[in-house]
Amino acid sequence: MSSPTAAIGKRFSREDLLILSPQSNKGDAGADRYNIEHVDDFPHDEREIDDEMKDKDSMKEPLLMDSPATYNSKIMKALQASLSNGTTMTDDASTRSFSSDESTGSDSEDSGHASSNDDEYHDIEEDHGDISLPSKSNSADGLGADSLVSTAARKADEDYQSKRERRLRQLHAKACKYLKAGKLNEAQEGFEEILSILVHEFGDKHRRVASALHNLGIVHVRMGNFDEAQDVIEVAIKIRKKAVGQFHPRVADSLVELGVILLSQEEFEDSIEILNEALALRERETTTLESDEVGKVQIQMAKILNNVGCAFYEYGEVDDAKEAFEEALAIQRERFKEGNFTSMPGFLATSITLCNLGYTFIQKAEWESAMFQLEEALKLQQNMLEPSDKTLANTLENHAFACTKFGAYDKALKQYSNIYSIDQQVKLHKSDVETTEILKKIAYCQIKLFHFEEGIKTLEKAKEIMQDHLLPDDAKIEEMTELLEALHYQLFKFPSLTEYISKTITSKGYRDPWNSDLLCKCGYDIDQEDIDLNCCSPKNPGTQTKLSGHKISFA
Repeated sequence: MSSPTAAIGKRFSREDLLILSPQSNKGDAGADRYNIEHVDDFPHDEREIDDEMKDKDSMKEPLLMDSPATYNSKIMKALQASLSNGTTMTDDASTRSFSSDESTGSDSEDSGHASSNDDEYHDIEEDHGDISLPSKSNSADGLGADSLVSTAARKADEDYQSKRERRLRQLHAKACKYLKAGKLNEAQEGFEEILSILVHEFGDKHRRVASALHNLGIVHVRMGNFDEAQDVIEVAIKIRKKAVGQFHPRVADSLVELGVILLSQEEFEDSIEILNEALALRERETTTLESDEVGKVQIQMAKILNNVGCAFYEYGEVDDAKEAFEEALAIQRERFKEGNFTSMPGFLATSITLCNLGYTFIQKAEWESAMFQLEEALKLQQNMLEPSDKTLANTLENHAFACTKFGAYDKALKQYSNIYSIDQQVKLHKSDVETTEILKKIAYCQIKLFHFEEGIKTLEKAKEIMQDHLLPDDAKIEEMTELLEALHYQLFKFPSLTEYISKTITSKGYRDPWNSDLLCKCGYDIDQEDIDLNCCSPKNPGTQTKLSGHKISFA
C-alpha cells in the first residue's frame, strides 16, 4: 500500500495548512486540555481584502448600508428628477430619453398606479421604495414608466444585496484570519458583527444565522468559554434542523462541534453519543451521493471517528479508542490510495490519527507498535510543518520515548538531539532548566549505548545550567554529581568488550549493536547495574490526544 508521505514533496508552513493549534497561542485559554487539528472550508477572497490584519480600524466602519427601501427611494428620486428634466437615463439594456411632452406607456395592472394627467405624480410612502410616474397608453417605444421604475427598483435591490454580501465576505475573511492568528477577541467581534447583520436581514430562524452562530461557538471554544460555546452551538443545531433538515451535513458539522465542547467539559458519555449521532448523519449521506462524491464524505467520517477515539481515550477506555482510531486510519489510507487527498489538511489529519493511535499503544506499553505509528506520523509532519512547530516537537518527543522504552536507543538519541537543536533556535521550552531535561534524556541514550565520554559532556553542560538557576544544595544537582562520578569511573577503568565493540562498529557507520531491540532478539541483555540512571531516565510525555474539528463556513 502506498504511503501518504510519498505525495508530499515540499515543506509547508503553518499558515499554508490553515492550522488552528491553541498551544501556539499564549492567550488561548482553550488550549489547556486539547489540541484542535485544523480548520476546514475557509472561503476567503484575498482580492476583497485590503491588508485586513494591518488595518484593524476597518472593522469599525459602518456595517449596515441603507435598507432596501431607503436605498431604492434614493434611486427613484434621482430617476424622477432625470425624467422631469428631460435628461437621459441609462439601464443595463439600453439608453432611453424621456421628456415632459413625450408619450409614455404604462401597465397599470403591474404598477398599481395610473394617471390621466401628464403633470401629476401619485406619491406613495418612502418605505415602499417605489414612486409613480406619468404614463400614457400610447407609448412611442412601448416601454411604460412604471416598468422602468420596476427595473430600477430591482437593480437597486440587487446592488444593495451585492454590497451586503461583499461586506459579509470581507468580515468573514478578517474574522478567520484573526482566529488563525490567535487574536480571539477580534475574531469574536467579527463573527458577532456578521451575526447581527444576518439577524437584521433574515430574522433569527434563518440557515445563515445558524452558520454564524456555529462560527461564533468555535471562537468561544478557542477562548475556553465552554458554557457559552455550548449554548451557541445548541441553538445553531436547532435552527439548522428546522431550516435545512435534520439530516443535513451542516447539522452534522454542528454536532461534531458540540461533541468537542462536551469532551472539553469532561462529559465523556454525552460527547461520544453526540459524535456518534454526527457519524450516523455522515454515513446516511453516503447513501445519497454518487460514487465519486462518497470519498469526500468518508474523509469527514474519519475525522469524526478520530474524535470518538479521543473521547474514549480521555475516558480511560483505551481499547475502544484504539478501535476508533484504527477505523479512522483505515478510511484515510483508502482515500489516499484513491487520490482523494488534494490538500495538506487532509494529510495533516492523517498524521493526527497516526499520533493518537501511537499514544494508545504507549498507554498499552506496546512500544514497537507505538514506534511504527509515530514514525509514520513524523514523516508526514516533517514534510508539512516547520521544524519549530510544537505539534511536530510533540510527536518527536513521544516517538523518542517509545524508542527508549523499546530499547532503540540510537533512534531515541537522534530524536532527542533534534528536539534540543530546535529548542536552541526557537526556545520550545519556557526556561533553561526545562532545557536541561532534554540534555539528560540525550545523556541517558548515550550511556545506554556505552558512549560514556559523550554522556559526560552532555551531563556537565546540563549541570552548568542547573547551577546557574538552582541553589547549590538542590537535590537535582546532587543527583547529577553522583551520576557524573559513576560515569568517570566507567570511563577510566579498562574498557570492557562491549565498549570496544560499540566504538569499532559505530565508527564504520553501522548501527550500534547495543540497542536492546537488537540484543533482545539474540537473547542478550545489557548489564549496567553499576550506574543509576533514574535522574535522567525519560518519562512518559503524557500527551493527550488531538481532536479534528472546527469546521468554519461562510455564513
